[in-house]
Amino acid sequence: MKGVDLKKVFRGCYATTNPNAFEYSKIIEVEVNKNTHFKRKTDFGTQIHITIGMLTSTGNIYPYHELDGKRVQMNVSNKEREFKALILLKKNVLIRTERTTMLLSRLDLPPTTLRILGSLKLLKIHKEPPL
Repeated sequence: MKGVDLKKVFRGCYATTNPNAFEYSKIIEVEVNKNTHFKRKTDFGTQIHITIGMLTSTGNIYPYHELDGKRVQMNVSNKEREFKALILLKKNVLIRTERTTMLLSRLDLPPTTLRILGSLKLLKIHKEPPL
C-alpha cells in the first residue's frame, strides 16, 4: 500500500475501502452467548474485558431483560446461557458495524479459573447512554 505512514500502523489496524464499515463508540448493545463452562454469575455493572479484533478494552456490563418494551436490570445466574446487555467501555474503540463477533472475558479473575465469559453479537452502537 502506498502512502501509508508506518508510524501510525499497529497490531490490529484495519485496511478498508469502505470508511462507513467502522464506527467509534464507548457504548454498545449486545447479545451475550455465555460459555457453558463459566460458572460465575454476572452482576449488573460487573467489570469485563472485551476483545474486538485484536484489541482488548476494559468496561462494565449491564445485563437486562425486556419487559413491555423497556430494559429492566438483571443479574445473570450461572445457569443462564443467553442474555442481552449494554456495555460501557472506558474509552472509544473502533467497532466494525457488520459481522461483529467479540470475546467477553473477566481478566480480573485468578488465572487458575476460567476467565472467558463468552462471545458477543453486536446489536446496536449507541452515541449516548440509553435510558
